[in-house]
Amino acid sequence: MSELKFYLEDKISSLLEVDNVIDNYRYACLYNAAGLKENCKALVRSNFGQVVKTEAWDKLCKEADNKEVLELTNYFYNV
Repeated sequence: MSELKFYLEDKISSLLEVDNVIDNYRYACLYNAAGLKENCKALVRSNFGQVVKTEAWDKLCKEADNKEVLELTNYFYNV
């Protein structure tokens, strides 16, 4: 099962874009997909100005639990 998970993490990571990175980051958190999560964070970091303009970012920020927003912004400012 772990081989399949790693394969899927790599496949999804290869398809990451500014418009889908937040949704995929949330899935990575939900399913404990560490590799995908790190790849999402790297893409967010290198495209932060564009990511924060997406509908997915707005939706994430409006939700009650902003743990993911804090993690991403902390990563952006601390790395």
